[in-house]
Amino acid sequence: MELLFEILASRRDEVLKIVQAVPSDWTYINTFLEAPESLILAGKVELNTGFSFAKHHCIHPNICSRPVPRGQDRAKPNFVALTAHRKFPGFVELDHAGERYDFTLDDARKIFYAYVELGYQWKHLDLSYWPDADDEIATLRLHWVKCSQFGDRSDSYDPHYRIKLCLRREDLEKEIASVRSVILSTSARPYEPCIN
Repeated sequence: MELLFEILASRRDEVLKIVQAVPSDWTYINTFLEAPESLILAGKVELNTGFSFAKHHCIHPNICSRPVPRGQDRAKPNFVALTAHRKFPGFVELDHAGERYDFTLDDARKIFYAYVELGYQWKHLDLSYWPDADDEIATLRLHWVKCSQFGDRSDSYDPHYRIKLCLRREDLEKEIASVRSVILSTSARPYEPCIN
């Protein structure tokens, strides 16, 4: 089963309500948060240095340099700026965060919400329910798009999030029930993907 919706990015509280609706026993969250322009212009951000909470680092927070395209040299992370000078990170990466007993999905969501409250922006967010080694059971994906496919609305050229809620086993529909219910209670509307 695959359910597709779209919601205005400016409806931040509703978008966060959808993220909060994901049950705590889901497995992990993936996202990449960027520092807001307001903090950057105020000189409070170390642009090329950030935090990474990644499964392959055992979810211990790592101070690292900004990822760059393959073949380019990475800048050296500025540890002093984030620790002694108390600058904000230029980015925060959550990569399979929550997939360990000592760092849960709720822990990862607290970090996500704290940086969103500071104004950090994100263009993709994936949450997954993968209770065993076999396969993902359910996923919730939110991806930022520049404008809607709906040309008949005044907000069609405003940024949106596309929401994709997937369930791979019909017998476990209860795993997405709370998320689906919250999505339907918001201003999100169904959409059909364009097929070219």
